[in-house]
Amino acid sequence: MRRQRYGIPRKRLPCPSGDAGWSSSLPKAFLPASSTCIPSKPLDREDVIRHASETGAVVTCEEHQVIGGLGSAVCETLSESVCVPVERIGVQDSFGESGTPEELIDKYGLGVDSLCAAARRAVQRKTSR
Repeated sequence: MRRQRYGIPRKRLPCPSGDAGWSSSLPKAFLPASSTCIPSKPLDREDVIRHASETGAVVTCEEHQVIGGLGSAVCETLSESVCVPVERIGVQDSFGESGTPEELIDKYGLGVDSLCAAARRAVQRKTSR
């Protein structure tokens, strides 16, 4: 059984390298996109820097608080090496609630629509610099 946080099974979150469905929702102008699923501990700093350098923008998605999570670790890494826009998808500094996985994914903005919206914002920020 996969580990759960806030009642959200990991397999239900959009994982770019494991779920082809999310990328078909992105406008063609966003593709090709570099994607990877990485753990926050230990963070592969070289991989993060390489992806950021190649794409010019980063979107992180995590099924827990964004504060102190993967997005924070990515931002800290990039602040020391590559200046690119970063959008962080995850629980935004609030207490967890109970519900079905689908309800919680919608409540906390963790679904494919949120991921695509974050990608649009990142690309917009990237092109407006």
